[in-house]
Amino acid sequence: MDKHTGASPAAKIVEIHEMKHEGGIMKMRAVRQLPVPAGQEVKLSPDGYHVMLMDLKAPLKAGDVLPLTLQYKDG
Repeated sequence: MDKHTGASPAAKIVEIHEMKHEGGIMKMRAVRQLPVPAGQEVKLSPDGYHVMLMDLKAPLKAGDVLPLTLQYKDG
């Protein structure tokens, strides 16, 4: 599977990242997969799983709305 988990015209790279405590230190890293159980939700938040936009094509401002597509392995 490609490392990138999504696409947006606003950024060259779109990934799902996870923040979590490891050994008393908060760490962030990209995850290759984020399971979404059938009929359930997965919460995205700054201190947990979140969408990371990298290599932005232009600066973003608070309140900006942009298209974003996430890739799913199974429908």
